[in-house]
Amino acid sequence: YQEGEENGQKGYVVAEAPASAQEAAGSGENPFDTLKRMCDYLTGLEKFSAVAHATQDQVGESGEKIQLSARRALSVSRPDKVAVDVTSDTGARRVVYDGKTVSMLDSSKNYYTVVDAPGTIDTALDMLAEKYGIIVPLEDIMYQNLYDRMMTRVTEGQYIGLEQVDLFQCHH
Repeated sequence: YQEGEENGQKGYVVAEAPASAQEAAGSGENPFDTLKRMCDYLTGLEKFSAVAHATQDQVGESGEKIQLSARRALSVSRPDKVAVDVTSDTGARRVVYDGKTVSMLDSSKNYYTVVDAPGTIDTALDMLAEKYGIIVPLEDIMYQNLYDRMMTRVTEGQYIGLEQVDLFQCHH
């Protein structure tokens, strides 16, 4: 994923998807066509889950870099159910949306809150960002208008080819 910012909110976009044998056969792949196929596939799913393992460097007060790791697990059931669990070097958090409320638990800080959020996943995510400045981990892949949202931040693209990511050949 690549970090980005939208409406003053930091976030990231997913830019790889498992490739089929047919897709892998073509050379000179159009990166926007590949991205559109990935987005269409994800937004067409009624239910899906994903796990992301991420590392990032945090710069300390004296300039030293400390590598932090996180595991983000996501389960989505459209149009109005989401659960996200984050386990990282800095603690554990859980976000659950049930179509009526968003519940958030930060067990490392012993914080728990519930806010009303009737509607769909999209409207709940937008409300959290606009009203509270909260960006839910992996939220980009939950939106129904994923491709359009991604394209508002894209200035150029290039297809690199296929790369092995764990057990899968993925477009890069």
